[in-house]
Amino acid sequence: MPISPGLVQQLKLCTVAIALDLGPALHPKILGTGFTISEQGHVLTNAHVAIALLTPLQYWHTVQLSPRSCIIAYQFIPEKGMAEMRAPVKSIMNVTGKNVVPGGVMYGGPPDLSVISTKFKKTPFLKITEKELPPEGTEVYFCGFPLGEQMFYTEHGREQVTSTLQRGIISAHLPFSGIPNPHAFVMDATCNPGNSGSAVIDPEDGSVIGVVFAKRTEAFTYAVVSRGFNQLVDKIVEIDKAGVQEGSYTMQMGKEYRPPEGLQSDIAKMQLAAEGKPSTRETK
Repeated sequence: MPISPGLVQQLKLCTVAIALDLGPALHPKILGTGFTISEQGHVLTNAHVAIALLTPLQYWHTVQLSPRSCIIAYQFIPEKGMAEMRAPVKSIMNVTGKNVVPGGVMYGGPPDLSVISTKFKKTPFLKITEKELPPEGTEVYFCGFPLGEQMFYTEHGREQVTSTLQRGIISAHLPFSGIPNPHAFVMDATCNPGNSGSAVIDPEDGSVIGVVFAKRTEAFTYAVVSRGFNQLVDKIVEIDKAGVQEGSYTMQMGKEYRPPEGLQSDIAKMQLAAEGKPSTRETK
């Protein structure tokens, strides 16, 4: 099914670059792609992309968010050109636990996904599907920054400042065809470093059905099934409203990607304890 011009515009508005700000004299180092999933500027991307934003602390066996980490959104403004909007990263929520889809069984490790909280406000966002994965042979689209900032430059200088729309078909459900609840899928589409974290959308309704995370040769691209992660989005928004300090956190996920009950309260209690304040919030 062909994608509509309006959906292309919406997809590009919601697609952002995960990057390191190298200062005013250089273009940012683009590490991968992400896309907004809430009006509060939350961005869904791959865990391996988000981890690249962390910097080891000297003399300590731990890491912190790099002060150069940022999210970049690009928007074309008629008669003015391409606007580049940067926002610092507030926190990263990594997903750990069993890779279990709704009603499914465990297939391996955790899904390669992270949620990044930014300082963007009132952002357009993409809706994560609540439907089952479309059948094999379905035409799908994804949008990202293949080759990172290298796509922006040629021997003649800077020639492109925009995300790139790509198309393919669902070649196989994983771990095998015919399973009603696949945890990933393969696309007959070209993928390059920088595409990691790209939203895969169903052109029929514009919903996100998966997130690009790997490739096998130049012809096959792999994506995590996104169904079930709408619950994660809701919990992330709640956590941000709780006023958790900036940094990096981990969310333990289990069956059906369901966050543990009271997670917001537990994190809030940890923050209050660190500040030496008594906790008055009850776990619901």
